[in-house]
Amino acid sequence: ARFAINFGANDGEWAVRNIATSTNSSLFSGTQTITWVLNNSGVPLSYTGPDTVVQSLGNDLADIWIGTVKVFSGVAVQTPDQVIADLKFAFTVGTGTIAIDNISITAIPEPGTYAAIFGLIVLGFAASRRRRR
Repeated sequence: ARFAINFGANDGEWAVRNIATSTNSSLFSGTQTITWVLNNSGVPLSYTGPDTVVQSLGNDLADIWIGTVKVFSGVAVQTPDQVIADLKFAFTVGTGTIAIDNISITAIPEPGTYAAIFGLIVLGFAASRRRRR
């Protein structure tokens, strides 16, 4: 999955570009939080968005948020058969300055692991109950 940052005409202005559809978001300025949600789990995903509302995202799709505004919803990934393995940042045309701070990557367990996690919790609970008796 990919997206781009385009610089605006005025100093400090920028927009997110949906590479798949060649469209830009509205312009933003200054420091903003970008949230990029990717779903490569094989099933639909529910997550709490930056606006604190539960969002739904289909498999092999992405949502892009600036602050609490969803600027792109359900963006198709370019190569859905690949796994998410690398994060790449590149200037491909022109020059500019982008400051990146406080990167947080959160992997949500795939649905198939929920049964295993629940099983371990039940097993741990049963083991603790046996010790108390």
